[in-house]
Amino acid sequence: MESRVRDLCLQLYQIGALKFGDFKMKVGVNSPVYFDLRMMISYPTVMESLSNLLWDFAKSEGVECDVVCGVPYTALPLATLIAVKADLPMLIRRKEAKDYGTKKLIEGVYSKDDLCIIFEDVVTTGSSILETVNDLKHEGLVVKEVVAVLDREQGGIGNLARQGISLKPLMTLTQILRHLKAAGKIDDNTINRIQTYVQQNQLDPRGEPIKSEEESRLELSFNARADKAQHVVAARLLRLMERKQSLLCVAADVSTSQQLLDLAEAVGPHVALLKTHADIITDWSPNVALQLASLAKQHDFLIMEDRKFADIGHTTGLQYSLVRPWADLVTVHGLPGDGLLQGIQAEIAKYPESPRG
Repeated sequence: MESRVRDLCLQLYQIGALKFGDFKMKVGVNSPVYFDLRMMISYPTVMESLSNLLWDFAKSEGVECDVVCGVPYTALPLATLIAVKADLPMLIRRKEAKDYGTKKLIEGVYSKDDLCIIFEDVVTTGSSILETVNDLKHEGLVVKEVVAVLDREQGGIGNLARQGISLKPLMTLTQILRHLKAAGKIDDNTINRIQTYVQQNQLDPRGEPIKSEEESRLELSFNARADKAQHVVAARLLRLMERKQSLLCVAADVSTSQQLLDLAEAVGPHVALLKTHADIITDWSPNVALQLASLAKQHDFLIMEDRKFADIGHTTGLQYSLVRPWADLVTVHGLPGDGLLQGIQAEIAKYPESPRG
């Protein structure tokens, strides 16, 4: 199969179906490589070789179907040849319904729940495939897989997977570049330029850049981010921020308990987090801790004790046991290593009904 793919790459290059330069794409961005498989209709031998290879590849992938459909327009001749070779019914999806005659959007004979395999030439974002899938499903057909000549590796396979569609490409852009370089048709500079372009142009079905998970997360509401949070205290804080519509954190750098409690009373209704330093409160006592925790509950804010623990695990665990009852969060230094965290985690684990961070 690989040797046939290599030979096909060279054939497509020779007939001008694989082009290198500067081309504006359907999605609106310029590309250093362009695949114009429409050229094959003027080369019947190449078109027949490609359709045979595409069908053999589909069978090797275990594809099963009742009917076939080519994405208009370039894939239509390929789907036609495959339908004839495989003796399978073929459907044609119009880009828009006729306003006369039967006014059908899907042409051909089919039954509800027929399994349809889609053939496509080049996949960039997968948007044309999704349009075809939606129209076929609207007619009661079942679509699970797409067999394509080429995946440009710009996000299409992921975009389709998120819609429950499996893309099976005969070739990837990486494979083509490798075969053309081995044949001396392109150099390393061309390959590097194309690879950089692909990495910088990962696209969603609309042709917009695919955002990283971090970028997407930051666009979510705090409640939505809380649903994705991996720690219960992080989720609490995010929901609190949504509830109070507050991003405020106040540092309580004061030295007496009265100053601390007065500050908590004053800012409590407005903040999401109060950062304390209990070790600098000259008259700190368990009763002060209880009053502070009561104010946090009353005004709906969390307490972060900025203690910066930095001792061995056992000692830190004991130190933390005095803070855990009233502080939702505590800061630590990472320098002592895992032992410190294990000491704190062991103390937290004793009180599962009262999560801490």
